[in-house]
Amino acid sequence: MKDIVLLHDGTRFTLRFLFPLRQTQHIFRDCGYRLHWIPFGRRKPCPEADFIVVLHECLESAPPEVRLQALSGLRHRCDRLVWLDTSDSTGTTLFEVMPLVDLYLKKQVLKDREIYRKPLYSLRYFSDYYHRRFSIDDEPVPPRSVLHPEHDHKLRVAWNILIGDVLDNRREPTQRSFGDPAHQRSFHVSFRGSAGYLPTIDFQRQQIREVLSRRLDLIHPDSSVTVSHRKYLQELRDSRAVVSPFGWGEICWRDAEAFICGAALIKPDMAHLETWPELYVPGETYLPLRWDLSDLDETLTELVQNPARFARIATQGQAAYRQFLSDGERRSFVEHVLGILGEKRPEKSYPIRNSEGMAQRFLRNFFDRQ
Repeated sequence: MKDIVLLHDGTRFTLRFLFPLRQTQHIFRDCGYRLHWIPFGRRKPCPEADFIVVLHECLESAPPEVRLQALSGLRHRCDRLVWLDTSDSTGTTLFEVMPLVDLYLKKQVLKDREIYRKPLYSLRYFSDYYHRRFSIDDEPVPPRSVLHPEHDHKLRVAWNILIGDVLDNRREPTQRSFGDPAHQRSFHVSFRGSAGYLPTIDFQRQQIREVLSRRLDLIHPDSSVTVSHRKYLQELRDSRAVVSPFGWGEICWRDAEAFICGAALIKPDMAHLETWPELYVPGETYLPLRWDLSDLDETLTELVQNPARFARIATQGQAAYRQFLSDGERRSFVEHVLGILGEKRPEKSYPIRNSEGMAQRFLRNFFDRQ
C-alpha cells in the first residue's frame, strides 16, 4: 500500500476542488493507495509518505525563502514531492518551485509550452492578449519565473473544477439537479458576470453587457438585480444559452452550471489550453467566440433564429458532462491521477484509453445511437 499525503489549507475553494479525490478514495484504496488529508501548518510534522502533494494555496503568498525552506524540508520526507497548482489561469504559475519538486501539476495548461518561456502581462495569457491588442493596462504585477526547458517534463495536467463540488453542497449533482435541454425556455440567454476585476479581465464582460443592452430582440434576466444562487440556477434552467466569459481564469463554475441546467454554453475560444476532463469541444459541447467578441452579435442572432442548434449543443454538452459522473469515469479519474504521478495503471482499472479525447469519443458514440 502506498501513501499519498495531501497538504491543503482547508479553505472552501480548495475542498471544492479536491472533491473528486474525496469521492474516489475507495477506488484509490482498491488500487493500493491511501490518501491522507493533512492541514498545512499544523504543529505536528508531516508524516513520511511515497507522495507528498502540496497545494498551491499553502505556500503561494509565503516569502520565497520561507516557501523554499518548507519545500526543502518536505523533500526529505517523501519519494516524490508534488506541487499542485490550483490557480485559475493557464498563465498564473509559480515555476520558482520547479527545482525542488518532482512534479508540477496544474488544472489547465497552455498547449504551447513555449509561451511559458517569457513573462505574461498580468500573469494571464488572455490579459497579455488584451494588453497588446487593445492597449488595456492593469496595475503592475511582479513577474514570476518562466518555465525552463529542463523542467518541461515536470509540468502535467491535473484536473479542473468542472468535476469539483460544482453546486457547493458536498454532493454530486443528482438527477433532480439537471434541466432538460429540450424544455421550453423563457429566456434567450443568461449573463450575470460580476465586475470589479482587472481591466484586462473586465474587457469581455463589458463587451457582453454592451451587446445585450442594445439587443432589444433578446429576452434575458435583469443582471442588475442580485439573486440567490438557487434563483440563479432556476434562471439557467429557463435560458436557452449562457454566456460565460473568462474570470480570474478561463474555466468557471458557470461552465459546469450551464451543462447541469441544460443551457448551451457560449464562451471565448478554449483552443489554447489543455485540461482534464476535456469537455470543451467547439461546435459540439460549446459555442466558441473570438477573444475580441466580434462574433457575439452574430452568435446571439443565430440563437434567436436557430434555437434547435443551441438545444442540440446543450444536449450534447450535458450528456458529455454527465458521462463523467458515472462509475466508469470515476475510475478513469483515478487512472488519470495515478498516471500523472508516474504510477502504473492499476490492474483493476478500465482498459487503456486511446488518444481520442473522452468527450469526443462519447459524442461519437452518442451520435451513433441516434
